[in-house]
Amino acid sequence: MSTIFKYESASIAIEQLKNLGFTEDFNLIESEILNNFQNYQVDYVYRYEGESNPDDQSIVYGMHNTLGKKGVYISGYSADSNSELVKLLWKKANDKE
Repeated sequence: MSTIFKYESASIAIEQLKNLGFTEDFNLIESEILNNFQNYQVDYVYRYEGESNPDDQSIVYGMHNTLGKKGVYISGYSADSNSELVKLLWKKANDKE
């Protein structure tokens, strides 16, 4: 992972990633990503925690696949997150450091 952006909100991160060409909505193909995880690379990660509520957390991934499609995957993020894809993406992003 080359950069972790710290934007004021997740919507700003999404807009900036869109400006960088990350236009696909990878939330629509979550099962495809899980089934072909080796074909996806995490390029950018943005984690946002709301100031007023620690439960108000989100994470935005800027990703690309081997076919050259670039997009974002957005999820809630907390210590008890049980999404298999979120766990895999977080591990993949942090293994690069």
